[in-house]
Amino acid sequence: MTISEDNKLTLSIGILCFQGFGIRIFEGVFNSAIVLWFFLLIILNRKYIKVVPTSYWIKFGVVVLCYCIFSFIKGSAVLPYMIVAWLSAVVVLTPYYLRQADFISVMRKFTRFCMYYGLCHIPIMLFLKGALITTSFGMNPKTFLYLFYFNGGEGFAGMNRIQGFCWEPSCWNILLDLNLVFALYFKEKKSIIIASIISIVSIMSTTGLAVMLIIIGLYYVTNLRLKNVFGTIISLSLFAVVVGPIIYSNISEKLTSGSGNARVGDFAIAAAVISNHPWVGIDMENLTNNPLVFAAREDAWTSQGDYEGYMEQGMVNSFAALVVEWGIPITLLIFVLMFKTPLIENKQLRFLYLIAILCVLMGTPIARTGFFYMYALSSILLYKNESYEI
Repeated sequence: MTISEDNKLTLSIGILCFQGFGIRIFEGVFNSAIVLWFFLLIILNRKYIKVVPTSYWIKFGVVVLCYCIFSFIKGSAVLPYMIVAWLSAVVVLTPYYLRQADFISVMRKFTRFCMYYGLCHIPIMLFLKGALITTSFGMNPKTFLYLFYFNGGEGFAGMNRIQGFCWEPSCWNILLDLNLVFALYFKEKKSIIIASIISIVSIMSTTGLAVMLIIIGLYYVTNLRLKNVFGTIISLSLFAVVVGPIIYSNISEKLTSGSGNARVGDFAIAAAVISNHPWVGIDMENLTNNPLVFAAREDAWTSQGDYEGYMEQGMVNSFAALVVEWGIPITLLIFVLMFKTPLIENKQLRFLYLIAILCVLMGTPIARTGFFYMYALSSILLYKNESYEI
């Protein structure tokens, strides 16, 4: 049985996501697994790789060269896995070089699959919790038949939190949040929108709930019509009354925990770096030995948790980490390129889609993945006008 071209593109996006924030099935066994996923992406996209011109790869080579020069100026090491992640994104972008494929159609299909897959976790979480076993994968998620995965620690009402095929529930949020963006923007049936919301709520993630509220609020505000203004305000108010206390309670509890303090403390680290190294940032690989970073995290820490332990794990707030790693100018350039991406032509959809990604960044470390950089790279590499059949 052969895989259709459409399904290959959907699988490519899935592999790119798994490469960046999927379950760490090879951790401690094959630590260079990012290369394995890269070669799988080449196989899936070889038809399109043959079509893109040499200039496409030259442009990417210039990006890598600029990164090497930047690292030399800053005095930090060039990270091979970062280049492989970017190159993986570049491979995934090849079908969209001359619009041989529709990115939005592919992403809608992929995120819709994620929604249904996430919903399948709910009956397992409710009725088959005792059948879950702990895996030996990185971060030791629990699993049901190695098909469905849950966080090892217990969350609300003693339930294990759903994490889909991702290494952490907050990472799983991003795909379900994007599915909600599509469901709202394309005015899907109410049943689909409700299912999208349930799939997000079921994760029991503070980040997911907050981003969901932001997406819904922004969508209705940007689509506000005078004749519907009162109905919209009433609907949003009722939704806020129902969901707001849950989100507020989760955020309050999160901020008193080590996890929440780590995210807030990362903003303190970013502020300290902006004050002292605004142009090029600092070496992200050496945070624990940087007195500036350590002092900023310590001053912002209010939890009873172990802030030294969180320091050893690096920064978990990717939004703050971008400033720390790249400095202000390049971080702003990354954001500008993201919002210029030709992958999403409609401005309103692009705004909602990218805001969802940037909001999720504050709760999970995904800024060093090919999936995140794919949008900025697309503004550099993709042709914007013609379409081409192959």
